[in-house]
Amino acid sequence: EEIGMVFSTQEGRQAIHEGRSVNGSEKLVKVTEYVERGWGGVGHFFVVAETDAGSVLVTEKLHDGRHRLLENPQGLGDRLSLAKTIRSDDCRGFGCEVRDVRDFRAEAIACDGAAYAQGAYAVAMGGHCATSGLRLAFEVAA
Repeated sequence: EEIGMVFSTQEGRQAIHEGRSVNGSEKLVKVTEYVERGWGGVGHFFVVAETDAGSVLVTEKLHDGRHRLLENPQGLGDRLSLAKTIRSDDCRGFGCEVRDVRDFRAEAIACDGAAYAQGAYAVAMGGHCATSGLRLAFEVAA
């Protein structure tokens, strides 16, 4: 079997916000963790958070160890079409804001890509991250 062409469409709502900076006080309303084929064929994990103002954040730890936070990135629909969803939740009731995800990046220095994505997800769900040497622990509000 041979595939000659693949078509992809992007939601119009995301296109409206592409490239726009995100206010730190925007509340998170939905969080989704994804995995995609990464550097050298190893799984690469990332988290997408949506805000009450319609903005989208993507956070991930890159293969070179840097943390990245993208605000309303272009081409996200195409990237998501190639990734697998691990989990997704409505996080409206937890009061997490964009600034909480930005702050998490500074705390999550000593973890690998999967742990970073799990931590970002936990923060969006109202938890917090505590680092201790090379250990990273997450607590989620009950």
